[in-house]
Amino acid sequence: MHKLYDHKFSRIIFFISMFIFLLLLSYHLSVYLIPLNSNQQQTIDFVSSISADLNELNFNYTSAELSHLNDVKKVMRMVDFFFYFSLIVIILMLTYYRKEKEELVTLLYYGGITTLVTLGSIFILSLLFFNQLFTLFHLLFFPQGNWIFPVDSLLIQTFPLDFFIGISKMIFILGLLFALLLIIFPRLCVIISRRHL
Repeated sequence: MHKLYDHKFSRIIFFISMFIFLLLLSYHLSVYLIPLNSNQQQTIDFVSSISADLNELNFNYTSAELSHLNDVKKVMRMVDFFFYFSLIVIILMLTYYRKEKEELVTLLYYGGITTLVTLGSIFILSLLFFNQLFTLFHLLFFPQGNWIFPVDSLLIQTFPLDFFIGISKMIFILGLLFALLLIIFPRLCVIISRRHL
């Protein structure tokens, strides 16, 4: 009974880690792939960098905008931590189960299913309620409230709502594609290996 409980617990940890990893991998790829103008690129480089200083931004952001960008930078550090932590968990678990082929297939398959269902649900909700989810996201990660700016502010002009809608779509599409690969690839490998027996 104890071993069965540990087995279920380890699967849940793997599924959650896989979802987090694929979501954040999709985010990183989207930031890399989405076309950016020079102002967007420089600002994203700033919030993504560990050592960049506010003085490196060559824009006339207000002190409130700079404060928000510093907060975004802190969130990006947290994103990077969870990205690498989830990757380590996945690698350790795949290494642990490397001799149990059926368990590996199960982990990858249901990791893909978990990601597909969770991301798909969030994607559908974002299509229906993007503004509300955008607000909820900012309330969770920026509770101090310094994320609301006038429409004519430089930060909003640099990153209009359409930017966030576009990058969100790309993140979800990439995440869903990765999830589908996880669902299909392990099963395909099993079918191919059985044909060679």
